[in-house]
Amino acid sequence: MEQELNESTTISTKGMAELLGVSERHLQQLSADGWISGKTGRDQWRIIQTCKSYVTHVTLQARV
Repeated sequence: MEQELNESTTISTKGMAELLGVSERHLQQLSADGWISGKTGRDQWRIIQTCKSYVTHVTLQARV
C-alpha cells in the first residue's frame, strides 16, 4: 500500500539522502549550515520541504 505524499510526510536521513543523490553527511551539513530546511527531529525529514529547499540551494549555487 502506497503512502500519500503531503506536507507532513517524513522520511529517514538515509532515505532523504538517497532521494537527493547526496551523502547522509552532506545532507546533515547543508542543514547545519542553514542551506536547507525540513529536518523534524532525529533522523526525520519532511520530504516536500526538504526537496524544495534543496532545489533552491542548488539553483542559487548554479548562479555563483
